[in-house]
Amino acid sequence: MQKNAVEKNWTLISKILKTIYTKYNLFDELENDEKYLKKAFEYTETLWEKQFIKINELKVVMLSEAPLFGEKQTYIYNPNSKPTSFFYFQNLQAFPTYNSNDKIPKSTYDKKKLMFEHFRENGFLVLDIFPFALNPAYTAINYRKMPKKLYNELFASTANSYLIPKLKRCLKKMQQTPCFAYRYKKLNTKTGDLINQAFQTLFNSDNFILTNVYGKNMPLDRGKLTKLL
Repeated sequence: MQKNAVEKNWTLISKILKTIYTKYNLFDELENDEKYLKKAFEYTETLWEKQFIKINELKVVMLSEAPLFGEKQTYIYNPNSKPTSFFYFQNLQAFPTYNSNDKIPKSTYDKKKLMFEHFRENGFLVLDIFPFALNPAYTAINYRKMPKKLYNELFASTANSYLIPKLKRCLKKMQQTPCFAYRYKKLNTKTGDLINQAFQTLFNSDNFILTNVYGKNMPLDRGKLTKLL
């Protein structure tokens, strides 16, 4: 996706943001929040696209909420941000291509570079369901404390312009039964019905796998991911 395409997408999605902020009496916060969210969107979307085009065949798409971003620009596909509990470097042990005898890189950049290579070789992709990197320290609203009504409304208003188009692109690279997995239980609980409805509309059948790779509390269940891959 070229830079102008990312900017075009933001122009479309930002209209939804303005509508939401106006409806919930947050218009005074919009200017500062929009600057931050625009920067985060353009940065993360460019990085996501870079990784997406490198994958020839997708096997597993792991569903996430949205990038945390913030001051450290925390994002799974940012080569300069440290791996987090979302996907630790050690979680690569779930990948068939992982070799325990391989030397572990010391720098964050080299670790991320190796992670991306394993992602590509195994047809693994992270997909956020929301386009806004809402962060408690930078925006008036955030996913953690967001009322269910607003959460559902945000999903409904952005899905057709953000999530659905990405899902369609993913399907073109999936030769077998499309497999999607929630990273976190809370995300599954909050969006289960919404995601399932979107998938039913998109696939027009039950010919897809919608599961999870979360373990107890926060850790990723490597065994589940290995089986899916």
